Amino acid sequence: MAFDDGVIRRLRDRLLLYRSATRQGGRKRQWEAIARDIVDADSVPHAFYERETSFKALGEALRRFAAGKQVLTEERAEALAAFLREKRYLTDADLEESDAPVQALLGLSAFFGRDGQDDKAFDPVCGAYVALSTGTTGRQEVRLLRIARHDGQGWTAEETVHLTAGTAPAHDPVALNRFLRVASRATIFHDGWLVPSAPDQAALLVRSRETGQSSLRTLARADGHGLYVIEHDGLGAAPTVTMDNKVQEPAPAQAVLAAWVARHGWHFTRQEER
Repeated sequence: MAFDDGVIRRLRDRLLLYRSATRQGGRKRQWEAIARDIVDADSVPHAFYERETSFKALGEALRRFAAGKQVLTEERAEALAAFLREKRYLTDADLEESDAPVQALLGLSAFFGRDGQDDKAFDPVCGAYVALSTGTTGRQEVRLLRIARHDGQGWTAEETVHLTAGTAPAHDPVALNRFLRVASRATIFHDGWLVPSAPDQAALLVRSRETGQSSLRTLARADGHGLYVIEHDGLGAAPTVTMDNKVQEPAPAQAVLAAWVARHGWHFTRQEER
Protein backbone atom coordinates (compact mmCIF):
# COMPACT_ATOMS: atom_id res chain seq x y z
CA MET A 1 0.00 0.00 0.00
CA ALA A 2 1.40 3.38 -1.03
CA PHE A 3 0.69 6.10 1.54
CA ASP A 4 0.00 9.71 0.60
CA ASP A 5 1.98 12.63 2.02
CA GLY A 6 -0.49 13.30 4.83
CA VAL A 7 -0.36 9.70 6.05
CA ILE A 8 3.44 9.67 5.87
CA ARG A 9 3.54 12.76 8.09
CA ARG A 10 1.27 11.00 10.59
CA LEU A 11 3.52 7.95 10.58
CA ARG A 12 6.51 10.18 11.29
CA ASP A 13 4.73 12.09 14.05
CA ARG A 14 3.43 8.96 15.79
CA LEU A 15 6.82 7.25 15.53
CA LEU A 16 8.43 10.21 17.30
CA LEU A 17 5.63 10.17 19.88
CA TYR A 18 6.19 6.47 20.57
CA ARG A 19 9.94 6.95 21.01
CA SER A 20 9.36 9.88 23.36
CA ALA A 21 6.76 8.01 25.44
CA THR A 22 8.87 4.84 25.89
CA ARG A 23 11.92 6.42 27.48
CA GLN A 24 14.05 4.38 29.84
CA GLY A 25 15.70 6.10 32.76
CA GLY A 26 14.47 9.43 31.41
CA ARG A 27 16.35 9.00 28.13
CA LYS A 28 15.03 8.25 24.69
CA ARG A 29 15.81 4.76 23.50
CA GLN A 30 18.18 4.01 20.65
CA TRP A 31 16.63 3.68 17.20
CA GLU A 32 17.97 0.14 17.01
CA ALA A 33 15.78 -0.75 20.01
CA ILE A 34 12.75 0.82 18.32
CA ALA A 35 13.51 -1.27 15.23
CA ARG A 36 13.53 -4.40 17.37
CA ASP A 37 10.14 -3.46 18.83
CA ILE A 38 8.68 -3.20 15.33
CA VAL A 39 10.15 -6.43 14.00
CA ASP A 40 9.06 -8.39 17.08
CA ALA A 41 5.49 -7.04 17.08
CA ASP A 42 2.69 -9.59 16.68
CA SER A 43 1.00 -7.45 14.02
CA VAL A 44 4.07 -7.35 11.75
CA PRO A 45 4.31 -10.29 9.30
CA HIS A 46 6.97 -12.90 10.04
CA ALA A 47 8.24 -12.48 6.47
CA PHE A 48 9.28 -8.94 7.37
CA TYR A 49 11.25 -10.31 10.32
CA GLU A 50 13.07 -12.71 8.02
CA ARG A 51 14.00 -9.99 5.53
CA GLU A 52 15.18 -7.41 8.08
CA THR A 53 18.47 -9.05 9.01
CA SER A 54 19.97 -5.97 10.69
CA PHE A 55 18.24 -4.04 13.48
CA LYS A 56 20.98 -1.45 13.19
CA ALA A 57 20.22 -0.81 9.51
CA LEU A 58 16.47 -0.61 10.14
CA GLY A 59 17.06 1.67 13.11
CA GLU A 60 19.12 4.04 10.97
CA ALA A 61 16.36 4.09 8.33
CA LEU A 62 13.83 4.95 11.05
CA ARG A 63 16.09 7.71 12.40
CA ARG A 64 16.47 9.30 8.97
CA PHE A 65 12.72 8.95 8.33
CA ALA A 66 11.89 10.62 11.67
CA ALA A 67 14.30 13.46 10.83
CA GLY A 68 12.59 14.00 7.47
CA LYS A 69 15.74 13.09 5.54
CA GLN A 70 14.32 10.11 3.66
CA VAL A 71 11.16 8.07 3.22
CA LEU A 72 10.73 4.44 4.16
CA THR A 73 10.29 1.70 1.62
CA GLU A 74 6.69 0.64 1.13
CA GLU A 75 7.25 -2.58 3.06
CA ARG A 76 8.86 -0.80 6.00
CA ALA A 77 6.13 1.85 6.05
CA GLU A 78 3.46 -0.86 6.16
CA ALA A 79 5.25 -2.62 9.01
CA LEU A 80 5.55 0.66 10.92
CA ALA A 81 1.85 1.38 10.40
CA ALA A 82 0.88 -2.08 11.64
CA PHE A 83 3.10 -1.68 14.70
CA LEU A 84 1.72 1.78 15.58
CA ARG A 85 -1.85 0.50 15.22
CA GLU A 86 -1.04 -2.38 17.56
CA LYS A 87 0.37 0.04 20.14
CA ARG A 88 -2.66 2.35 19.74
CA TYR A 89 -0.64 5.26 18.41
CA LEU A 90 -2.48 5.09 15.09
CA THR A 91 -6.02 4.29 13.96
CA ASP A 92 -7.38 2.97 10.69
CA ALA A 93 -8.85 6.42 10.03
CA ASP A 94 -5.36 7.92 10.28
CA LEU A 95 -4.30 5.82 7.28
CA GLU A 96 -7.03 7.16 5.02
CA GLU A 97 -6.16 9.83 2.48
CA SER A 98 -7.59 13.29 3.04
CA ASP A 99 -7.95 15.23 -0.21
CA ALA A 100 -7.31 18.94 0.17
CA PRO A 101 -10.11 21.29 -0.94
CA VAL A 102 -7.84 22.72 -3.63
CA GLN A 103 -10.34 25.07 -5.24
CA ALA A 104 -11.40 26.55 -1.90
CA LEU A 105 -7.78 27.08 -0.87
CA LEU A 106 -6.88 28.73 -4.17
CA GLY A 107 -9.97 30.93 -3.99
CA LEU A 108 -9.20 32.08 -0.46
CA SER A 109 -5.57 32.79 -1.34
CA ALA A 110 -6.67 34.94 -4.27
CA PHE A 111 -9.33 36.67 -2.17
CA PHE A 112 -6.78 37.60 0.51
CA GLY A 113 -4.41 38.86 -2.17
CA ARG A 114 -1.84 36.15 -1.53
CA ASP A 115 -2.24 34.13 -4.70
CA GLY A 116 1.09 32.56 -5.57
CA GLN A 117 2.91 34.11 -2.62
CA ASP A 118 5.22 32.07 -0.45
CA ASP A 119 4.47 33.26 3.09
CA LYS A 120 7.58 31.90 4.76
CA ALA A 121 7.01 34.33 7.61
CA PHE A 122 4.16 32.03 8.70
CA ASP A 123 6.44 28.98 9.02
CA PRO A 124 7.24 29.60 12.73
CA VAL A 125 3.73 28.44 13.66
CA CYS A 126 4.61 24.90 12.55
CA GLY A 127 4.69 22.54 15.49
CA ALA A 128 2.50 20.84 18.08
CA TYR A 129 0.04 22.64 20.39
CA VAL A 130 -2.41 21.76 23.17
CA ALA A 131 -5.51 23.49 24.52
CA LEU A 132 -7.69 22.54 27.51
CA SER A 133 -11.27 23.35 28.42
CA THR A 134 -13.57 22.10 31.19
CA GLY A 135 -17.29 21.94 30.47
CA THR A 136 -20.21 22.41 32.86
CA THR A 137 -20.39 18.63 33.39
CA GLY A 138 -16.80 18.52 34.61
CA ARG A 139 -15.58 16.63 31.56
CA GLN A 140 -12.34 18.06 30.24
CA GLU A 141 -11.74 18.54 26.54
CA VAL A 142 -8.14 18.26 25.36
CA ARG A 143 -7.31 19.47 21.86
CA LEU A 144 -4.03 18.58 20.20
CA LEU A 145 -3.15 20.61 17.11
CA ARG A 146 -0.21 19.95 14.81
CA ILE A 147 0.66 22.32 11.96
CA ALA A 148 3.16 21.41 9.24
CA ARG A 149 4.48 22.82 5.99
CA HIS A 150 3.05 20.95 3.00
CA ASP A 151 5.54 20.27 0.19
CA GLY A 152 6.94 23.78 0.48
CA GLN A 153 3.57 25.30 -0.44
CA GLY A 154 0.85 25.90 2.10
CA TRP A 155 0.27 24.39 5.52
CA THR A 156 -1.75 21.47 6.82
CA ALA A 157 -3.22 20.97 10.26
CA GLU A 158 -4.22 17.87 12.17
CA GLU A 159 -6.45 18.19 15.22
CA THR A 160 -7.26 15.46 17.71
CA VAL A 161 -9.96 16.15 20.30
CA HIS A 162 -10.04 14.00 23.45
CA LEU A 163 -12.92 14.00 25.93
CA THR A 164 -11.68 12.94 29.35
CA ALA A 165 -12.97 12.64 32.89
CA GLY A 166 -9.75 13.74 34.58
CA THR A 167 -7.39 16.69 34.60
CA ALA A 168 -4.73 16.46 31.92
CA PRO A 169 -1.06 17.37 32.58
CA ALA A 170 -0.86 19.84 29.70
CA HIS A 171 2.72 21.02 30.22
CA ASP A 172 4.43 17.63 29.95
CA PRO A 173 4.00 16.06 26.48
CA VAL A 174 5.08 12.59 27.63
CA ALA A 175 2.81 12.60 30.69
CA LEU A 176 -0.05 14.00 28.59
CA ASN A 177 0.25 11.21 26.05
CA ARG A 178 0.25 8.56 28.76
CA PHE A 179 -2.75 10.22 30.44
CA LEU A 180 -4.78 10.31 27.21
CA ARG A 181 -4.11 6.66 26.43
CA VAL A 182 -5.79 5.78 29.72
CA ALA A 183 -8.27 8.58 30.39
CA SER A 184 -9.60 9.48 26.92
CA ARG A 185 -13.27 8.46 26.69
CA ALA A 186 -13.91 9.67 23.13
CA THR A 187 -11.66 10.87 20.33
CA ILE A 188 -12.50 13.08 17.34
CA PHE A 189 -10.15 13.66 14.41
CA HIS A 190 -10.02 16.66 12.04
CA ASP A 191 -7.86 17.47 9.03
CA GLY A 192 -7.21 21.12 8.22
CA TRP A 193 -5.58 23.52 5.80
CA LEU A 194 -4.29 27.04 6.50
CA VAL A 195 -4.51 30.08 4.24
CA PRO A 196 -2.70 33.22 5.52
CA SER A 197 -5.13 36.14 5.51
CA ALA A 198 -3.11 38.85 7.27
CA PRO A 199 0.17 39.18 9.15
CA ASP A 200 0.14 36.58 11.96
CA GLN A 201 -3.37 35.45 11.02
CA ALA A 202 -4.86 32.72 8.83
CA ALA A 203 -8.12 31.12 7.79
CA LEU A 204 -8.25 27.49 8.91
CA LEU A 205 -10.45 25.09 6.94
CA VAL A 206 -11.30 22.00 8.99
CA ARG A 207 -12.92 18.73 7.96
CA SER A 208 -14.09 15.88 10.22
CA ARG A 209 -12.59 12.52 9.26
CA GLU A 210 -15.65 10.71 10.55
CA THR A 211 -18.52 12.74 9.07
CA GLY A 212 -16.78 14.79 6.37
CA GLN A 213 -18.43 17.92 7.79
CA SER A 214 -16.40 21.07 7.16
CA SER A 215 -16.08 24.32 9.09
CA LEU A 216 -14.12 27.56 8.99
CA ARG A 217 -11.98 28.95 11.79
CA THR A 218 -9.69 31.90 12.33
CA LEU A 219 -6.18 31.27 13.63
CA ALA A 220 -3.98 34.01 15.06
CA ARG A 221 -0.55 33.98 16.61
CA ALA A 222 -0.63 34.81 20.32
CA ASP A 223 2.08 36.40 22.39
CA GLY A 224 5.00 34.08 22.93
CA HIS A 225 4.58 30.70 21.25
CA GLY A 226 0.82 30.21 21.40
CA LEU A 227 -2.13 30.40 19.03
CA TYR A 228 -5.70 31.67 19.29
CA VAL A 229 -8.33 29.74 17.32
CA ILE A 230 -11.92 30.91 16.92
CA GLU A 231 -14.59 28.53 15.60
CA HIS A 232 -17.17 30.23 13.41
CA ASP A 233 -20.45 28.86 14.68
CA GLY A 234 -23.87 30.28 15.48
CA LEU A 235 -24.15 32.78 18.31
CA GLY A 236 -26.84 30.63 19.91
CA ALA A 237 -29.27 32.01 22.45
CA ALA A 238 -28.25 35.47 23.63
CA PRO A 239 -27.78 35.81 27.39
CA THR A 240 -30.33 38.00 29.19
CA VAL A 241 -30.36 40.27 32.22
CA THR A 242 -33.23 40.52 34.70
CA MET A 243 -34.73 43.89 35.65
CA ASP A 244 -36.43 43.80 39.10
CA ASN A 245 -36.98 40.06 38.64
CA LYS A 246 -39.81 40.81 36.23
CA VAL A 247 -38.62 41.66 32.76
CA GLN A 248 -35.78 40.02 30.86
CA GLU A 249 -34.05 42.19 28.33
CA PRO A 250 -31.34 41.25 25.85
CA ALA A 251 -27.81 41.52 27.18
CA PRO A 252 -25.50 44.19 25.73
CA ALA A 253 -23.79 43.30 22.48
CA GLN A 254 -20.42 43.12 24.22
CA ALA A 255 -21.75 40.49 26.63
CA VAL A 256 -23.14 38.45 23.74
CA LEU A 257 -19.81 38.54 21.91
CA ALA A 258 -17.83 37.76 25.05
CA ALA A 259 -20.01 34.73 25.75
CA TRP A 260 -19.63 33.58 22.14
CA VAL A 261 -15.84 33.87 22.26
CA ALA A 262 -15.78 31.97 25.56
CA ARG A 263 -17.69 29.10 23.94
CA HIS A 264 -15.88 29.04 20.62
CA GLY A 265 -12.40 30.40 21.34
CA TRP A 266 -9.34 28.31 22.17
CA HIS A 267 -5.89 29.30 23.40
CA PHE A 268 -3.30 26.75 22.26
CA THR A 269 0.13 26.60 23.86
CA ARG A 270 3.11 25.07 22.09
CA GLN A 271 4.17 21.60 23.16
CA GLU A 272 7.93 21.50 23.39
CA GLU A 273 9.63 18.15 22.90
CA ARG A 274 11.37 16.93 26.04
